[in-house]
Amino acid sequence: MVMVLASVLGCNMCSGRSPSASQTTVPALAERARQALCPTMHPDAFAVHHVDSEPTVAINQWNAYRIVISKLVRKDLPNPNPSPRGPTPFTNLTEFVEIVLVPMNQHSPPDLTARIPWSDFNSMYHVQSVDMGTGFGFRWFGRMNLWEQDDMRERLGLVGGDNRRALAEQGLTVQDKGNMTRNSMQCRMRRFDEEKESNRVPAD
Repeated sequence: MVMVLASVLGCNMCSGRSPSASQTTVPALAERARQALCPTMHPDAFAVHHVDSEPTVAINQWNAYRIVISKLVRKDLPNPNPSPRGPTPFTNLTEFVEIVLVPMNQHSPPDLTARIPWSDFNSMYHVQSVDMGTGFGFRWFGRMNLWEQDDMRERLGLVGGDNRRALAEQGLTVQDKGNMTRNSMQCRMRRFDEEKESNRVPAD
């Protein structure tokens, strides 16, 4: 059994105060992104691991900022001497959420996701690069779990980018540890179906 201390598998959104929309410095956006990941299961599970003070990501003629957010993951280990009263052995792992911000005034091309030099972070679960849309004066790209990118886009109000429903449908086909991605994207599909139904125009 694997218990993720920081990932949110439900469809409920977090409440809480967030920085003012006028605070669009990259460090402020890094903190805003951290809060959007909603660490409801452990208050210290998510942390800003790195944030560029100056753009360090060079993509042809484009210069972008890199943000790395870390999360604590508990992984249960096989128990060589199982006992009803004995604790389950485990280890703590750190996984990473990576974000690249391209200033909107650079007019980046539509295929920029594939050109970004992502860090080689490992994960227990499926991760992929996603164009998360635009907001706060930047175009947002992320390499993370599919449920994390969907939560972040929803809570930050990012506009455009890769189709969220299509990504959720893709997530239903992913076979990773414990079917984590598939299970976490099922409720997103229900939400998208409910939103589609509520927006349906009644026939005259």
